Order: sequence, then structure tokens, then C-alpha cells
Amino acid sequence: MDLAQKNSACVSLLLLSDEPTIVQFLQSRLTDPNICFSTASLLDQKNLASVVAHTDVLVFFVGKYGFQHTLRALKSLQNNNITASTLIIDCEATPERAVSAMKAGADDYRAFSGDEEELVHYVEQSCLDNLFTQPKNQTIFRDSRSIRQLKSLNLKVGELVKAAGRLATCNSLQEVCENLLETLGEVLGATGGSLYLTKEGYLEQVHSLDPGHAPETLPLPLEEGSVFEKVYSTGEPVLMTGKDEIGKLKSSGWAGYEGDNLLVYPLVLKTGEPIGIFSLHGKKNEGFTREDRDIVLILASYSRETLRALYAQEQSAEMFDSLRLTFENMNEGIVLLNGEGDIVHFNRNFLEITDLKPDCVKIGQNIEELYSCFFERGDAADKMQGKCPWSSVAEDYEYLHRCHNGTMVNVSGNYIEEGGFVLTFTDITRQKEWEVQLYKAKEKAEAASASKTNFLASVSHELRTPLNAIIGFAEMINSEVFGALNNDRYSEYVKHIHDSGSHLLHLINNLLDLSKVEAGKFELQESDVHLSDLISKTISYCEAQATEKGVTIVLNEAKDIGLVRADENALRQILLNLLSNAIKFTPKDGLVTVFTDMTLEGEVRIAVQDTGIGMEEKSISIALQPFGQVENAFNRKYPGTGLGLPLVASLVELHGGNFDIKSSLGVGTTCCLNLPAKKAA
Repeated sequence: MDLAQKNSACVSLLLLSDEPTIVQFLQSRLTDPNICFSTASLLDQKNLASVVAHTDVLVFFVGKYGFQHTLRALKSLQNNNITASTLIIDCEATPERAVSAMKAGADDYRAFSGDEEELVHYVEQSCLDNLFTQPKNQTIFRDSRSIRQLKSLNLKVGELVKAAGRLATCNSLQEVCENLLETLGEVLGATGGSLYLTKEGYLEQVHSLDPGHAPETLPLPLEEGSVFEKVYSTGEPVLMTGKDEIGKLKSSGWAGYEGDNLLVYPLVLKTGEPIGIFSLHGKKNEGFTREDRDIVLILASYSRETLRALYAQEQSAEMFDSLRLTFENMNEGIVLLNGEGDIVHFNRNFLEITDLKPDCVKIGQNIEELYSCFFERGDAADKMQGKCPWSSVAEDYEYLHRCHNGTMVNVSGNYIEEGGFVLTFTDITRQKEWEVQLYKAKEKAEAASASKTNFLASVSHELRTPLNAIIGFAEMINSEVFGALNNDRYSEYVKHIHDSGSHLLHLINNLLDLSKVEAGKFELQESDVHLSDLISKTISYCEAQATEKGVTIVLNEAKDIGLVRADENALRQILLNLLSNAIKFTPKDGLVTVFTDMTLEGEVRIAVQDTGIGMEEKSISIALQPFGQVENAFNRKYPGTGLGLPLVASLVELHGGNFDIKSSLGVGTTCCLNLPAKKAA
């Protein structure tokens, strides 16, 4: 048995049925806060009288075999003087069964044809009828007190009719709320009350009978245990009279009420979602009565649909205003087209970006007319050929549009499946100007680079010829081809001339090669190179330099790599530069080791490791720049131009490999290069 607690603020409805689908359906549909809905089984005859004792409306839903149980239940209720109004809804209705039901004490008998909406209507109508029906077995005494009560009730009903008329003419949510609360307060004689509507994260007071009595806003969720929280969370109204009940509510989180009576009523959507709440309290001289409750329920029910509609309208209006503000303040121009190509809406930025006057564009105008205006004034498009695209395409489309005033616009159309387009007009004039400037700057930089390369090539050529002569003649004199020098100092001078010339020639060659690489004019002459032989010969070539410095060179080959596909001269130059650097920066008794190996991916790995002075992490990027020197020119201990490592990195990159340096100050440096697997023959 699923019974709701008795609530005197609404009509209590008890459904007696053994059809679970009908019970579930009515539970899902009867969400009106005026109705306190509960269910019980027809077969539970023993406890029926106690269950029905506090029920206003009793509904029997009779299936194929439940009619006799229903008749016995009705007779039992009559014997116990139950005053609830009764409705029988019969799936197997016949005239004979209708007569039997009415004789047994039913107030109404309806046939159920299978229409569930009709079923809901029967039940709701029965609850509404209960509000206007004098309870059964209640005697009306024709004394002066009864006459005064009837007159008072007539006056209230008159006010109720007037209020219903006023509510029907309200055009705003605020107006409905004010009229509803003011009318109820006046008719019932309430000293105070408030009406709140749901906002984002809080309840906002939209009207009050006694301003200052309740706060302007109430944060959501409401304080647990308070009367507002109970009504807002359950969707059921609360009617309380008596100091004890009000005192409990004060201690449970709501301390604003004075007096001995209180009515709090929820405002909900058809889905059951709460949209607000209102309260009435402090009736003058006496507590709220059953008639007061009925008046509240009737007027609140009457106004509920109006409230729902206006609430939804207000929410929609707020959302529309937000969307409109967003639409009007977008940086892009927006045009909405329907399936026929007519303009549904556009924003002001569309006019500004395309340099159109407001009278040139109208809602309902076909887009082809607008494009005719574009092309007549001298606009151009990159792939349009003077035609409007939006009449012939049925997919997303984009093109560049040049306005007559020089503005460059990117136009993109997003196709809508139901038909139509959302056109976006973006001003890209600045972007195009930047692209032009960037292109010009690139051309200028390339021209400067080409000029530098040509200059270096020319100067290098002019210097190499006399240098070769100087080196050649120095070798001849040092060899005493035409006779003895007869002076040791002359021999020493000739050696210095030869070494200086050779160093300068090496520098010029590096500079020329680096310039060629940067200009993209260095062409690799690839062939099959035996890597071990090339490394051994290069080490032998550097032995004299190493011996002079007191440095040992060691070759450590993990495996015989064999042939690799590379430019032999470029690879020799890479190894010479790495070995020369390692020897130069390694102190006496130091060690330089050359490693070769194959990675798991098949790449050829060559590493040159030294135990030299090393460098800091931040200095590695400087060492890889042309003419980069870790030490400055005034305190530099080691000679060099800073071209060796940049040239190595460039030549490795030309081979499709990568070059990496790891170094630690005071420990040493490891230079590693990887040639891709495709370079291995």
C-alpha cells in the first residue's frame, strides 16, 4: 500500500486498484500540487475504513474481476459513515453494473474505453468537483452563525471570480504574481505573504504582502528542514495551524512567520520541476479554514497554466535577448538564409564589413538580389565568376570576396540540413596586408642572403688563389728546392707562413661551405663509403694535433657497420671538425673516443666524446650558431671562428640525419650524429 501523508492544504485522493499499469500511469500524470495522491489495493478490505477516513476523493478503478469487491467496499464505507466522494471507473461497464454501483453509494460511475487521457480527466474533474461540494452527511444549521459563514463564502467566491477575470488579462509574469498574491491575501485576510520564482541558483522574491518580512532572495538549495525546502522539494503544499506546528518550522530554518497559521504552495511545471513558491500567513482573528484552502487551490490551479506560460515566455525572452546581444556583437558579419535563399536575419557587422547601407538589405530579400548589388558596384570574388553561389550549392562553401573599397572578406557558408545557410563574413584585410608585408620581407631577406652568399663566394675565390700560392711557395722554400736557407730562423718563419696560410684556407673553405648550405646550393655527391676506413684515416690525420696536445684518440666500434651511403668529403669534414674541436678543448693526458653503432631502428650512430672542459647547457645553443663563441673575444683561451659545429649540424641535416650535443662543465662533451636507415647501403 502506497499511502501519502494526510495534507490539509490540498485534495487527498485515494486510488483503489489492482491494475499496476493504471496505478503507475496515474502516478506519473497526477503531478498537480493540489492533489495529494495515494494508492491501495481493492483486496485489502480490513484496513479500508481507516485508510479512507481522511480521504477527500475515493476512486475505484475496476478491472474485469473487481466489481464485486468494489460493491462490498462501498457498503462497508457507508456503514462507517465515510464522507469521501466516490468515483467508479469500470473497464466492463454495463447499465446493470452502473445501477448496482449507484445503489451501493457511488457518487459517479464512468465507463473506461481505454483512453488514458480521458481517465486522467475523470480523476482531475472529480477532485475539482470536491472543492465545490458540501461534504456528505453534514447538516447545515440555519442559525445566524451559519448564515454569516455562507455570506462570507459568497463574498469570497465573488472575489475569486473577479480575480480569475483579472488573471486572464495579465500580460506579464510580474503582473500575474502580484494579482494572485494580492487577491489571495485580501480574500483570506492574510497579514503577510511572499511569492518567489526560480532563477539561476536562487529564488527571487517577485512580490510581497508585507515587504521586509522575508528576504529578497533565497539561495538554492534551500535550508534543509525549513518549510520552504519541504514544499519546494516535494511539490506538495503545506497548511498548518496552531502554535506548536509553526514553532517547529521556526526552529527548522524559517523564522519569518508570525501568527498561528501558515499556507505555503508550490508552483511547478507539468514535468514536476519547481518554478517557484508562495506563502500566506497570519490570518486575522482565526486560522485558515477548509474553505480558505479550497479558494487557494482553485485560484492557484486557474492561474498555474498562465504562470507556466508566462514563465516559459520570460525564460525564452531572456534567452533570446542573450542570443540577440551575442549575434549583434560578434566580430563577424552573419546572414541567415532559408531554403529558398531568402534572408531571414542579419547583424549590423555584416553591413559594416561589406560597406552596405541599411536600406540595401531587407529581411525576406533574396540573396541573389544582394549579390547583384555587390557585383554592380565593382566587387570581385576569387571563384564566383560574377554569380551568387548560394542558389546552386547544397554543401559548405567558402570563397574570398573583395569589396569595391578594397576590403578583403572571407565568406564561408555552413549548409543547414533542413535547407538554407549560415553565412559568415570575416574581414581579413589586415591579415592580407600582413601576408603581403611578410612576403616582401621574405623576398628581401632572401635577396640579402643571396647577396651575402655571392659576396662570400667571390671573396673566398679571390683569397684562395693567393693563399694557395703562399702555401705552395712556403712548402718549396721549406723543402729548400733551390738551395739551403743557411739560417734556422728562416726555416721557422717559413713554417709559420705555411701553417697560417693553411689555417686561413681551412677557415675560408668552411665559410664558403656554410654559405652554400644556407643558400641551398650545396649538393651532396653521394657514394658508398666504408665508414670504418674513413674514420681510421681521419683519426690518423688528427694524430699529429693530438700528440702535440698530449691527448689520446681511441676508436670504439660496437660492430662493423660496413658501407654507408653518404658524401665522402662532407662526412670527412664532419669527422675532422668534431675531432679537431675535441682535441682543442681537451687538456693534456685527456681522452677522445670515437664510437660507432647501429640503433634498433637501423640508423648509423657516430659519437665523438672527450674529457675536456665541457660547457653549460645554455652555451650549447650559442656554440651551434655561426661564429658563436662560448668565451668572449677578450678572455678567450682557445682559438677558433665558431664555424665548425654549425657546419657539422648543417651537413648532417643535408644527409637527412640529426645532430645532438650533450655537455657538462668540467666533465666533457659528447657530439652525436645519426644517419637514417635509408642512408645505410
